[in-house]
Amino acid sequence: MPKQGSSGGCRVTGKILAVDGSPMTGTFVSIRSERGGVWAGAVYSRLSIRAEVGKQGEVSFLLPPSSAVGEYMVSFANSTYRITVPEAETADLARLIIDRRR
Repeated sequence: MPKQGSSGGCRVTGKILAVDGSPMTGTFVSIRSERGGVWAGAVYSRLSIRAEVGKQGEVSFLLPPSSAVGEYMVSFANSTYRITVPEAETADLARLIIDRRR
């Protein structure tokens, strides 16, 4: 059941930075869901989203939770990470990557 105010899913935000801390402007982040599903009355096919990193390194995605569409694969800067999107209004991309690696 979606939490109040989160019927559109979870707003996952983060910053994509180089090793030196500078924003990776011009880089693209790709996110793919494991499968399609139903969330808050909406039917989702398998999701595949690609977005360019902003001037300050920022990215933002509104995603249905993993309970509806399975885990997500997030790819950027020649690396791929598996994340689980919570049933919450917001989540931090870095935290989701760190939590999954534990």
